[in-house]
Amino acid sequence: MSSKAEEVNYGYRRVVNICLIGPSGVGKTSLLATMYRTIQSSFSGNFKFDPLNDAVFKILQDKYTSLGKMVDKPAATRVINCDSATRNIQEYPFGLDHVDAAGKREKIALVNFFDTPGAMTTDLSDELKARISESHIIINAIDAGVMMKAGNPAAERFNGYGEVKRLLDNYVLTPDTGNKLVIFAIIKSETWIMDRQDERVALADREYLLRKLHENISELLDLFRPEKPYLAVICPVETLGCVEFSMVTKDDDGYPAIHYKKVFGKNFNPRHVQLPLYFALRFILTEWCNNRGIFERFWDAYIGSFFKEVLSSIKQMDAGEADKLNGAIVIPMQYGNAALLDYDE
Repeated sequence: MSSKAEEVNYGYRRVVNICLIGPSGVGKTSLLATMYRTIQSSFSGNFKFDPLNDAVFKILQDKYTSLGKMVDKPAATRVINCDSATRNIQEYPFGLDHVDAAGKREKIALVNFFDTPGAMTTDLSDELKARISESHIIINAIDAGVMMKAGNPAAERFNGYGEVKRLLDNYVLTPDTGNKLVIFAIIKSETWIMDRQDERVALADREYLLRKLHENISELLDLFRPEKPYLAVICPVETLGCVEFSMVTKDDDGYPAIHYKKVFGKNFNPRHVQLPLYFALRFILTEWCNNRGIFERFWDAYIGSFFKEVLSSIKQMDAGEADKLNGAIVIPMQYGNAALLDYDE
């Protein structure tokens, strides 16, 4: 990469693009804000992941604060849309760095998040096509309430599974595009994955979520085969951590509106939202490790330590014992080429 290109890319030689797609109002920007905030508080070590300018930090901080204020109200049943509609593609640059014992920072990768408008139509803009095509990782935000309770036609209309499949077919999972990771983030999954006093009820809820998920996105998952350089990961997340599904209504055009109610005694506390980002970072580091030169082998000890930390964090999502994911049914499921998350020793 030329010095001019490195200057444009904040001095990073490697650039990784992550594209956020999904319906308007599902919570794409909110997911990014909560992922970043949660990973900062629960993830430590030699590797750092930070916004590369103050504007990005402020946008995500303000989004996180507004989410907390939105649910910090009496437990009235109401529609919760995490995002105001993103009208244009927004770019959020982050730096993935390694810091040694002496405090010296080594730049590993510039990670660009492309937050895309919610409306996915057959007439995609050239800019959106380019952003999707050049992305190494796709995060598809799916509304859990719509998927679980609105009925299949309404869920298809809102979450746009067919449109997502077309995007993946035409712009992502194409020949000669290299390794690709697609993360299906199931947004606002609180009702079906939150901790319950009765573990049997909790397990039944999670099994129901898994069953409905396969019912809705089986055609998407069929795109991922072990022999192809693609991997899909499913990550249910608690975007707010203090609400439960209440009911579904429809507007005059038949568009579903999901109503949630605040759970008594619970406050804003996103849970498991860092998991999509953990997988993205693991994919990035794997790619970097497997393509490193012979003179970079001395990094092995650091990389091995990092992977152990990431894997430990995946199994125990948050620091507290009560915040562990209970039951293998909720541990993220992988489809396709799982070797994309393994690096050469």
